[in-house]
Amino acid sequence: MLIALRPTEQTPLSVLYCAALIKETNFPPGVVNIILGDGPECGHAIVVHAHIDKVPCTSSVEVRKKIQEAATKSNLKCVTFELVQLSNNQIDSNTEQGSQILDFIESDYKFGDKLECGGERVDNKDYFIKATIFSDVKDDMQITREEIFGPVMSVLKYDSYEEVNKRANDTTFELGAGVITGDIRRGLALAHQIRPGPIWINTYKTICDQAQFHGFKGSGQEKELGRYGLEAYYKVKTVVVKLV
Repeated sequence: MLIALRPTEQTPLSVLYCAALIKETNFPPGVVNIILGDGPECGHAIVVHAHIDKVPCTSSVEVRKKIQEAATKSNLKCVTFELVQLSNNQIDSNTEQGSQILDFIESDYKFGDKLECGGERVDNKDYFIKATIFSDVKDDMQITREEIFGPVMSVLKYDSYEEVNKRANDTTFELGAGVITGDIRRGLALAHQIRPGPIWINTYKTICDQAQFHGFKGSGQEKELGRYGLEAYYKVKTVVVKLV
């Protein structure tokens, strides 16, 4: 198995450093290959290459559709995705993430939710938006239904576990969920009822290589990490031999 890895053009250095570490471990030359370039040109070349059998990718739903179409037109290669929801102009290279987040905040602030803190730009080159918390948020608000990609928290009240269960499953994207509770049994019961793949109880985003990570619905159907993640890179072959 040979690997061709293309990091995002915004953050390539960590992958290049990883390549240097791989070289120090005396991997055979050519097993791991790093390809640098932008998504539309370099990524497309990888997807349509006839000698590449599988393409895993983290992308938006719209980009997934383009990748699947290109893969189908090449050699019907296997593609696996971790999907996220971005704003409508996520393909525009001139878009600033800070402006997108402020648009989200402004759109829902008009509809009755309460701004507890933050909600404005930070005068700092390293950050876009102050940590923001909204309360009195409703289920149908944009800030609830779409992923913001910024330091924004929406607080929604509930009266019963049934309401929490219904709300958690009423979403297009199901990548992960967290349950904070003083009753572990109730937390485990809720974890069995809601759909997202990884569910954390009294912690969040604790990931280890042995445990699979996957989403449902618009967040993708494939698995990463663990035994199930490795199985996606293998094909089962049957050999039948007549001995007599």
